[in-house]
Order: sequence, then C-alpha cells, then structure tokens
Amino acid sequence: IYYRMHSRKWILLFFICELYFIAGYGQLDTFVLNPVNNPELKEYNLRRMAVDKNNNLWFGTDKGIVKFDGNDLNVFGKVEGDTNTLSINSLGTIYFDKQENLYVIGVGAFIDALNTKTGKVTRLKIQLRDEDKTKRSFPFAFSCLYIDTDSTIWAGMYNIGFMHFDRRTNKTLYYTVPKQNES
Repeated sequence: IYYRMHSRKWILLFFICELYFIAGYGQLDTFVLNPVNNPELKEYNLRRMAVDKNNNLWFGTDKGIVKFDGNDLNVFGKVEGDTNTLSINSLGTIYFDKQENLYVIGVGAFIDALNTKTGKVTRLKIQLRDEDKTKRSFPFAFSCLYIDTDSTIWAGMYNIGFMHFDRRTNKTLYYTVPKQNES
C-alpha cells in the first residue's frame, strides 16, 4: 500500500510540474489586446498591422503610418515638399527590420523606410523598368518584402517577378518569372 501511494504522489507531482511548464511556456508569446476606446483611431482605415519590440502597434492606413502605444496615437504622413516624410499617405503593407525601421509599401511603386526612433523617412530610390510599368498591378506594384541582413531588400512584384534592391548602391536587379506557356 505504501508503494502504491508513494508512486501516486510522484505521478501527481509529475503532472503538476508538466502543467506548470506548459502553462508557463505558453505565456511567452502571448499578446493581449484590451478594448480600445480611442475615438481618433476610428478615423483611420487600418490596412496592415505590425508590432515593435516595445509592443507598440503600428498601422498602415489610408492617411499614413499610425503608431498606437495603448493610449496615444502618433501619425507619420506625407508633408508636401518635405522629403523626410512618406512618399504617399495611402499605404499597404508594412514590415520591420532588425533595427526597428519600418518599411512601407505605398500605393503606386513606393517603398519608404521609417526610422521609428527619429521619425525620419528614407525614400528608397527604386525605379520600375519601363516594360514593367504597364504590367504592374494597381494599386500596389510590390506584393511583399524581405529585408535581408546586408541592408538589401527583396520585393515581390505583382504580375512581374521580383527584384533585389541594394540600399548602399541604390542599384536594382530584376528577376522575371516566365509564364507557364513559355519554356
């Protein structure tokens, strides 16, 4: 009887430890959103969302980039004549790199990089080839981004293929994906 009760205690202790481990491990990636009663946030058409390392929410909207810290909104938009602002306010996809810069795909063929610490925007000098301008999909030329570790950017382009842009040299290489009926 002693052996049976003793082994039950060990089994019970094992399951309690296992549940504690599972419950604790599951909490590492948990992101909790509470209801937001910020009337200003309702004024924006929220298209895409990203979260930075400090759990601030960043939205690509129809009026620029919106940073929401849980209480306040900061808006980064286009200011006419100021090249340190966004190229265009109507935005699509947004991506963070490892340095917490926020890359933004705008309507048309714009990709901007927002330094989230300074608020300064760098407009990437990516030029579409003339033959690609007629093939691109409206409203966005670029479908997705991958920010490489060596400060280069890979971007998928609707109906065209993809490109590789080097931020140091401002040079772009294009890669066309052949259609299925082309061999």
